[in-house]
Amino acid sequence: MWQLRREHYLLGMHVLLCYGLARFLGVAIHEFLGHALTAELLGGSAYAAYVSPGSGFALVFLESPNPWPAALMRMSGILAELAFGLLILTNVARLRSIGQRAFALVFSSVLLVHSSLYLALGAFSPTAGDTYYVARETRMVAASFAFLLAGLVLAAVFSFFISRKVLEHLSPPGESTRRDSWSTLLLFWFLPGLVGTLSAVTVGREIPGRLLYYFVAFTAVGSLLYGWTSYQALRGDFLPRSSGPWKIPLTAALAFALMIPAWVLGFGATEGDAHGIILKSPPLEAERDLADAFAVNLEYHLRSASEVEVRFLARGVQENPSPLEAKLFATFDDRADFSFYRRYALSSLLGASQGGRWEVLNVSISDTVWSGGRNLSNARSLYLSPLPEDVSSVLNEDNGTVTLEFIDPFLFAQAGFIDQVSVSWSANLTLQNATLSAPGSEEFRGPQLLRWRNRDALNSPLHYAVRFR
Repeated sequence: MWQLRREHYLLGMHVLLCYGLARFLGVAIHEFLGHALTAELLGGSAYAAYVSPGSGFALVFLESPNPWPAALMRMSGILAELAFGLLILTNVARLRSIGQRAFALVFSSVLLVHSSLYLALGAFSPTAGDTYYVARETRMVAASFAFLLAGLVLAAVFSFFISRKVLEHLSPPGESTRRDSWSTLLLFWFLPGLVGTLSAVTVGREIPGRLLYYFVAFTAVGSLLYGWTSYQALRGDFLPRSSGPWKIPLTAALAFALMIPAWVLGFGATEGDAHGIILKSPPLEAERDLADAFAVNLEYHLRSASEVEVRFLARGVQENPSPLEAKLFATFDDRADFSFYRRYALSSLLGASQGGRWEVLNVSISDTVWSGGRNLSNARSLYLSPLPEDVSSVLNEDNGTVTLEFIDPFLFAQAGFIDQVSVSWSANLTLQNATLSAPGSEEFRGPQLLRWRNRDALNSPLHYAVRFR
């Protein structure tokens, strides 16, 4: 019958308490000393971060004409963990108490083995980790498979040497049998995984899909890896060394107890509840990164049969943002990256007029933009007019009839739709008719005004034509 010694129960308590703290510190190293620090060193801006024992993220802006600075920034989280992990693992023997050695070995397993598995398993789209985006942004198709191979090899090597260290420094006092050694390794490697599995099942609905895929892959691959390396560590004549007397892990329990409020109160329990830490105000260029989509209104105004002006209204929209993301996005209520909005408006009207060129007359933050039944304040307002030689791309005059004609450039590119379109005209023009390619818009007719509101792409018109005489 397989029996555990008293020291094994105490080891299990140490491992569980140390694991939660190690995961929290490991994610902090990954995000702050990896991504955030590297972004700053490369001339970018790290403006916020979220850390929890299960996951984390750093919000950074780093713009470069080539993909390599961004690739380095993405890899820096894993590299920071590996560097700290090696430093800790090589100094375990210098630690005096068994509690310190237990934490150092658990921490090194998180920093070395977990990050190596993340290097491997995060390289593909279902899990979409840092290495996946490195391979995609650098357009190196073979990089994903290289990351997979390198990560698995590193994880196997690190887990083997950590298993040896565990047997050397955490074995129960007195003469240890091979069964005792197996118990020590099983508790060290598999007990945190078991608790993690139960936690994931309990809060599974709160876990984003990519994290759930990663957790399943990590559990499956990690179990095989830990079993194999534990077996290899116990082969031959290797004899574990007595670790000395085990005590109830009061220090580890206190550290774990302090970590809970630091995590929940300081950062938020989950990514969806994240309020995180704001390091600085986000740069103007980060507005488009924090927006999930853009609400766009186009207001055409005909001054005469040969003069037209367009007001382009836009506002970023967030879908189910965390408190942290909402707070960061609110900093753009009274400021905007107008260089981006100029490009956005010019390219949109270029597509709407099917090749006509435009110039921006004025930009400001004013008025509202309509989207999905509500008015969004602090709209980015840009007035534009076509270049004189390109007026005919928008206005067509034939036998006394003037036709304002344009398409929805977003719907044409299958990248959304215009939320609201309005056409107004001067008193010297008379509306003849309006033709839309789809009947789903909500139409409003007023004195010298037509307005259409669209709620979904399926019922939004692609083509608009309004005729005057």
